[in-house]
Amino acid sequence: MGGAPGQAAAQRPDGISIVVPTLERVELVADLLRSCVVAGARIDRKWEVIIVDSSPEEPAARIRALCDQHGARFVTGPWRAGSKRNLGARLAAYDVVLFVDSDCAAQPDLFAEHLRVYDEQSPDVVAVAGLTEMEGEEGFLWRVLSRSREHNIPFSWPRYFATMHWATTSNFSVRRAKFAAIGGFDEETWTVTGCEDVDLGVRLWQAQGRIVSNDRAIVHHTRGEVTHPFQVMRKLSRHGQADVWLSSKFAHHTELRANPVVIGVLAILVGAALSLCTLSPTPVLLGLAVVPLMWIVTLCGRLHRWTGPHRHLEPLTVFIDWALDYGIAKAAIQRRCYRMAMRRFRYYDPQHFHLKPGIDRVPDCVFHAYGAALDSSRSSAAS
Repeated sequence: MGGAPGQAAAQRPDGISIVVPTLERVELVADLLRSCVVAGARIDRKWEVIIVDSSPEEPAARIRALCDQHGARFVTGPWRAGSKRNLGARLAAYDVVLFVDSDCAAQPDLFAEHLRVYDEQSPDVVAVAGLTEMEGEEGFLWRVLSRSREHNIPFSWPRYFATMHWATTSNFSVRRAKFAAIGGFDEETWTVTGCEDVDLGVRLWQAQGRIVSNDRAIVHHTRGEVTHPFQVMRKLSRHGQADVWLSSKFAHHTELRANPVVIGVLAILVGAALSLCTLSPTPVLLGLAVVPLMWIVTLCGRLHRWTGPHRHLEPLTVFIDWALDYGIAKAAIQRRCYRMAMRRFRYYDPQHFHLKPGIDRVPDCVFHAYGAALDSSRSSAAS
């Protein structure tokens, strides 16, 4: 994984600082800290773990004790995840800052693989996206989620792309100096978490930095914390609200998108108004019929494009994914940026995502529903 021709290798980082934002999840934090000790033993450089916590008093005390036990630094931090990461990065002692989520566990070569990229690549590589693999029992809910176009899709992107426009902060490292130069994570997000990682990646690219992937730098993300579909739908709704924040910040990076929640609600309202005017139930019934019609159209489109296991669960997945569209509609109304209700941030852009050599087929699920972007990426890779 060498640098570009004619470019000098970057200075070897002096060490790596692992920053973890936490809110309760005491047992998972314990697993993460144990895994970091193993990963730290695999490298010949200094390393540290900084836990930035906003838990209530009792779980905070338990997490602090775990930090003392495993040699990690415990810091009480703010509410937003991005603000916690910024605080941890400011306290970091070493050249590379690695962000890992508290529901993940480091694999033994995680630190070594992140550092290896910085050792071998040119100085314009400012960040590394590692691979996040799901771990744990795949029950009925997770079989449904395996068909989702919105839930945890970017976790797998480092398998397929050599360079990326952004990456999830479940497993993402950055040069500390470059991170500080662009101001770190935006702390004015509309939600406690969601899309701050996308915003960071876009701004790193705007500052002429490159983000590369390494699918040998791996964390395992537990499935155990998600046991009910409403948990997923709340998360997707929050990400929908964050999408509107992101779209309002980078309006040039958005695209028109038919929002099924907006269309369905408008159809029902128009139908109800016409029924009141005509004293006939037909218009409102037609408005109500729009919702199942959109569901059928969406379902047929998905089954046509995406094969694979658990296809019979696709009808449930459509409803779960619509939670994100609900979040978009909610934020657009609350923030009075109504035009954003029918727009979506363009998360995948073939100008910034480049396929790895030898990758000639990428599952459609990797791209959400961006079929056109998928075709463009394949064309550019072949040329």
